[in-house]
Order: sequence, then structure tokens, then C-alpha cells
Amino acid sequence: MQVIDLNIYELDKSSTRKNVPCNSNMCKQTQCHSSGSSCRYEVEYLSNDTSSSGFLVEDVLHLITDNDQTKDIDTQITIG
Repeated sequence: MQVIDLNIYELDKSSTRKNVPCNSNMCKQTQCHSSGSSCRYEVEYLSNDTSSSGFLVEDVLHLITDNDQTKDIDTQITIG
């Protein structure tokens, strides 16, 4: 079985990433500091008082099917 390192995304090196604006439908932020400001997020988890916070970004995820009919697929994803 092949092991895949899922910690390979480097935000600074992506040429296709875009910040999600605060006024986007994806953003649950209730107030924007300015029209061009980025969307902040915060998630609190139930385990051990842990949380995650930062800014949402959109990027392109490049996938390749793993069967006899290999296909390349690019899809937009939102990362926080």
C-alpha cells in the first residue's frame, strides 16, 4: 500500500490560490472591515479545547484517476 503525505500543500508556493473575500457567499463572517478584506474563520473542536482559526482561501486541486481510463480533473476547493 502506498502512503501519501497529505501535508504537502504550501500556500506561499501556489500560483492559483485566492483569498476568499469577506462578502463571499462562502464566508460566514458577520461584519467585514472593508469591502476587500479576507474572510476569517474560527472552529472550536470538542476534543481537548482545541480550535483552528485563520483566513479562507480558494485553490485548484489537481486530481488524477487511478484506473484503466486515466483522467486529469481540476476542481476548486476552499481551505481554512
